[in-house]
Amino acid sequence: MTTATMKRSRRAGVEAAAAEMAERRRAPLVANGDTPPCLTSTSTPAGFAFQSRATPPPDQDGELRPLMPLQKLIPSPTNPRKHFDEDGLAELAESMRSVGVAVPLLVRPAPPSLLRAEKLPLDAEAYEIVDGERRYRAAKLAELRTLECKIRALSDLQVIEIQLISTLQRAGLKPLEEAAGYRRLLDDHGFTVEDVARKVGKAKTYVYGVLKLAELPKEAKKAMEEGRLPKATAELIARIPNGDLRAKAAAEVLAGDYDSKPDPMPFRSAKEWISQQYMVELKSAPFNRKDAELLPEAGPCSACPKLTGNNRELYPDGRADVCTDPGCYQRKLAAHHQRMRKRVEEEGIKLLSDSESSKLFPYNGTTLAHGSPYVDLKEQCWEDRQGRSWKELVEPHIAKGDLVAAQDKVGEIHLLAPGKVAAELARKHHKIGVDSRGPARNQWATSAAEKKRRAKEAKENRVKNEVSRRLIAQVVEKAERLASGWTGLDANFLRCLAVGACDEVWAVISNHVLKRRGLEGKTHTSRQTAIKKHIAGLSAAQCIGFMAELVATRNNTSQFPADRSTGKSLLEGLGIDGKKIEREVRAGKSAAVSPARGKSARAKLRKAHPEIDWEHSDVEDDA
Repeated sequence: MTTATMKRSRRAGVEAAAAEMAERRRAPLVANGDTPPCLTSTSTPAGFAFQSRATPPPDQDGELRPLMPLQKLIPSPTNPRKHFDEDGLAELAESMRSVGVAVPLLVRPAPPSLLRAEKLPLDAEAYEIVDGERRYRAAKLAELRTLECKIRALSDLQVIEIQLISTLQRAGLKPLEEAAGYRRLLDDHGFTVEDVARKVGKAKTYVYGVLKLAELPKEAKKAMEEGRLPKATAELIARIPNGDLRAKAAAEVLAGDYDSKPDPMPFRSAKEWISQQYMVELKSAPFNRKDAELLPEAGPCSACPKLTGNNRELYPDGRADVCTDPGCYQRKLAAHHQRMRKRVEEEGIKLLSDSESSKLFPYNGTTLAHGSPYVDLKEQCWEDRQGRSWKELVEPHIAKGDLVAAQDKVGEIHLLAPGKVAAELARKHHKIGVDSRGPARNQWATSAAEKKRRAKEAKENRVKNEVSRRLIAQVVEKAERLASGWTGLDANFLRCLAVGACDEVWAVISNHVLKRRGLEGKTHTSRQTAIKKHIAGLSAAQCIGFMAELVATRNNTSQFPADRSTGKSLLEGLGIDGKKIEREVRAGKSAAVSPARGKSARAKLRKAHPEIDWEHSDVEDDA
């Protein structure tokens, strides 16, 4: 075919399409209620038309665009969308009254199962709405009698695919409706998640997350439908594999936390809560994660689908070694502890009673008490420069009869050796000079070099304390002097600010302020009361000085860069040179920070340095 022939053919096709469109414009409007003769039955009851079963249109695509009476249309039971916004339908109905319907509905001849469900004769001419139920509902609101439709012969699977894909392209589809549509493709038509993801143009992780929503408890589903539970938060709950735990987590998230009640927890709070309560990081697990015999019905953790690293479709981000079934983890932990107890008994090692073990592990349940007469073989020997554990140092040399076993607060079995025996073996076999009084003192050697280091460290601490005292004293003095020149200050307002600032700082900071100002209190409450009474008697300028003292104290006690930066800015704003004060303390005032022994030495020290507020100073004289 030549180029000219192709152009003439294309032009003819365009002209034919234009002529067809012009003919359609001359046809009656959708809303006029007329029905083409080809669709009219001479023996139909009022309101519905019956004739022989509709057959696929004869054209190549199986399509036909008749003006279809609304009475012949039946909403599809497989339509994923179950909720329709009433306001949106009203707006669409008004638009259809004005300009008609721009896009025809897609329908298919109603299958016998649908006719039976609607209690219609099997030979009734009826059509299932494959795509366009929202327009159908709006047309009924607009009191239209007919709608333009496309009729196609489609299989059940084709219907579901078309409905799901076309509905996803539109806004307003609820996540639970989307999940039900995906689940139908998987359960009824043999699709895989990969097939669904390819059909709808989504990532597999997205499809997995939506599918999990179908497993939400009823309360969570109801909250989603009401708009109280966002999809992202609901997915956190749905990913919990255990149904009972999932229901428990849903109830806790919906109940809200301290800041959100009575509304559900926000996403970040819910994520943190579920991570803490319903997930376990296996990095600290005392058992072998590859052990398939520890709990045979569960298998090894390394191959478990409930491990986040083995289920990246549901957990695409975050750590790979997190167990999402804490109940299974606890059962494995109990089995491990039971195995360890049995192993200890078989080796002839004495197992301490529960009361004895409780005394050895009184704190967080996993660390030996301070001053314990034993060392834990799995712990590091702090005096060993190679950083070896006690097990590496003494186990090859210690007699089995010297070892004992104790169970901590979480059930873990610890092998313990007497501190004196372990210290002697460390000296004898590894030339490590450790204190034999127990593990809590092993890190504090009593050698001459260690004593010298301690003395140097103590002197440096006294220097820092004196520098801190002088800095804070200057901050208070200059802040009060600066504020005294201000006019219009409301003392009552500033007292309220000072009390609020004191309530917000750490207890250690308020305790420092209390000590410097000569206030007393045995408990935290009594100390806070004493400070508030003190503030009630301050002037406006003194309140400014008090709050400056809080900031300066926080600067000297905090390890956070932000706090240190704020304190530095305060010193610069008041014109205080901290480095100069430190140089003075180190160079010209060294006697003020030297350790003094005995009452006479302290008296001489106080007399020699009257400029120091000895009563409220943080300097310790080691007397």
